[in-house]
Amino acid sequence: HEQNGSKEVLRLPKKRAKTLTDRQEIIVSELPGVGLKLARGLLRHFGTIERLATASEEELTKVEKVGLKKAREIRRVLASEYKRP
Repeated sequence: HEQNGSKEVLRLPKKRAKTLTDRQEIIVSELPGVGLKLARGLLRHFGTIERLATASEEELTKVEKVGLKKAREIRRVLASEYKRP
């Protein structure tokens, strides 16, 4: 929809999440550089989204396919203050 002259696009998942597991995977797969396969790996490693959200960069890099650059970007998204006016 339009807001103050700029377009705001809302992204919706292609398939509707039917289970808790599906919802968890969709949430984690929206992190930068994270697809469904890596989302599953992160969830297996940390067990919950809450533990993933509080993980340090170092802890994130212990997951296969997560390097320091990706870990930093994930931490930036998870730890930054929400600033939309």
